Amino acid sequence: MSAPLLSIEGLDVRFQIGRSLFGKGESLQAVRDVSLTVEPGECVGIVGESGCGKSTLARAALDFVTPAAGRILWRGRDLATLDAAGRHAFRRAVQPVFQNPLGSLNPRMTVGDIIAEPLETLRPDIPAAERRPRAIAWLEKMGLTADMADRYPAEFSGGQAQRIAIARAMISEPEMLICDEAVSALDVSVKAQIVNLLQALQRETGIAIIFISHDLAIVRQIATRVMVMYLGRMMEDSATAPLFARQYHPYTQALLSAVPIPDPAAERARVPTLLRAEVPSPLRPPSGCVFHTRCPAAKPNCILEVPAPTHPADGRTVACHYAGVQIRGMQVAG
Repeated sequence: MSAPLLSIEGLDVRFQIGRSLFGKGESLQAVRDVSLTVEPGECVGIVGESGCGKSTLARAALDFVTPAAGRILWRGRDLATLDAAGRHAFRRAVQPVFQNPLGSLNPRMTVGDIIAEPLETLRPDIPAAERRPRAIAWLEKMGLTADMADRYPAEFSGGQAQRIAIARAMISEPEMLICDEAVSALDVSVKAQIVNLLQALQRETGIAIIFISHDLAIVRQIATRVMVMYLGRMMEDSATAPLFARQYHPYTQALLSAVPIPDPAAERARVPTLLRAEVPSPLRPPSGCVFHTRCPAAKPNCILEVPAPTHPADGRTVACHYAGVQIRGMQVAG
C-alpha cells in the first residue's frame, strides 16, 4: 500500500508570546499532539472555533513554521530532512489559498504577471514565452476573461480576486491545495461559486485539498472527511457523512447543533447544545481534556487525564473519555 500524500504525526507547534530582553515571555501551545493523513484526491475539512489551531496546522503543513515535536511527511519523506531539490519539489506540489485574496496579490503587478510568476521559480522547465499563454488559459478556466490579464488586483471584486489566487496556485500543477478560510470573506452566493469551482478542479485534476473553515455547511458540501479541533487538539476525525449523521464527541455535537436547518419546523423544534463558560486562553489551557471546562458531560477524570484517541466505529477517531453520553436529550453516539 502506497504512503499517504501528506502525513502529520503527533504535531506540536508552540510560539513564544511577549518575549523581551529581560525575560522569556510565555509559551503558547497552538497545536498539541495532532495527527492527520491526506490521501491523493481527498478533501479533508478542518473545523473549530477561532483560536483552535486550524491555521497554525495549515502553516505547519506548508512548512511555514517549525514544529516543536512530531513529524510532517510528504509522500513518506520527512520535511525536516528534505534536501534543496526535495524542498523545491514540495513547494511546487503544495500550494496555499489564503483568506484575503487581495492581501495575497501584489497590487503593483498585473493579473497576468501574478498568475504566471510561480512558473519562474517552480517550473523553470517551461519557456518564458509560454508563461503568459498559460496564465491566460488558467484565467479563463476560473471563469474570467483573457482581457483581464492586463488589469490590476484592485480592479476586481473579492470573488474574482479569489479566482485569480486559485489560478496562481494551480498554474504550477500542484498535487495539493491548502485553503485557509478561503471563502470566509465572501458573500454567500460567491462562497458557493468558489466551492463549486474547487470541486470542479478536484474532479478534473485529482488534486487533494485541505479545506479549513468555520462554516460547517460549506465543509459538509466539499469535504470527504472532517477533523474537529479545539484549543489545539483533535477532538474527532471522521468521514463527512457519518460525522453529520452522528457525533461521538460532545464538542462536535455542540458545533453541529448550531448549524441552521433549512426546514423551519425542524429548526424551531430542536434544542441546541449550549456550552457553558468561554473558550479558555490557549496560554493557560485546562488540564486533562481541554474541553472539560465547557463540556456538559464532564466527569472528574476529565479534569485529570488527557483522553487517548479511540476508534469506536465508522473508521473515525475520537478523543473523549465518555463518547456516547447523553447530552441535553441528544445522543452523541453509542
